[in-house]
Amino acid sequence: MLPIISQLGFLLLVSLNLPNSVSQANENKSTDLLYYVTIGTDADDFDSEAPARKSIRATSSDSNGDILISINNNPVKFRYNEGFLFPVNQFLKSGKNTISLTGECEDTLFLRVFKCAHLSDSKSKVLLEAELVSDSNLEISYTGWFISNTKYAWPFFKTTNSNKNRNKSKQEIYSLIKSIEKSINKKQSKTAAALLTSGFKIYQKRAYKHSDKGIDAMIEARAAYFSKSTTSVSEINNIDELEFTFGKNLVIVSKKSKNKKHLFEMNVSTGKSYKNPPIIFAKINDNWIVW
Repeated sequence: MLPIISQLGFLLLVSLNLPNSVSQANENKSTDLLYYVTIGTDADDFDSEAPARKSIRATSSDSNGDILISINNNPVKFRYNEGFLFPVNQFLKSGKNTISLTGECEDTLFLRVFKCAHLSDSKSKVLLEAELVSDSNLEISYTGWFISNTKYAWPFFKTTNSNKNRNKSKQEIYSLIKSIEKSINKKQSKTAAALLTSGFKIYQKRAYKHSDKGIDAMIEARAAYFSKSTTSVSEINNIDELEFTFGKNLVIVSKKSKNKKHLFEMNVSTGKSYKNPPIIFAKINDNWIVW
């Protein structure tokens, strides 16, 4: 089964050319493979000839620290007190790709990037692996960590974020966030689903080989969830409540918080609430969308 992607931060710079502690491999042929990044705390789980299966087990939840993962100078994922495994095809470009990690690392972590046909693929190939020693003030970047011959070129690479237009971009993204919030709370479920899956519709078919029918079904399921009378999101009252992390092309937005980063807080039928992850935004054809 191919992955279904859902979307709903170290001062010392160390630039590495992948020395002895890091291994690198080039991608020469396939454009249908899946590329994954995983971080965990158990070295034994990473010592395997089947990195896909082992990396899932290695994503333990007993680690501490707040780390931002960026790919090609774009923020794509926050790790906070947890391990994880996630696919990254929707952030890649043809040729050399770069991964960076910034933030606070209170435990020794193990980073792995690998490619596979599927997560149970015994022929998975490790492209990069490194041991990240605990450091509260560190920034690390792996340049050219693998070469991808992907045929697609994501449209967000055509737009570069500039400091001059940053305030305008914040206001435009905030307006979109408020539109999403309003459409959910007013039960405009199809509008909410459409706003939250704009990027999803662009990359799912090309990067993850899902059919149009399958993609439509996933969007309809999201709309059905939002249509429930007991589903709502807590209101964001002011742009100053938000933290905007700008990359070269993308922006990741979360609420300002010392705890686990999130954007929307969903209220559901059980009377409980849960926090959705930060959301990534891209500017395509002069309009911001959820990527």
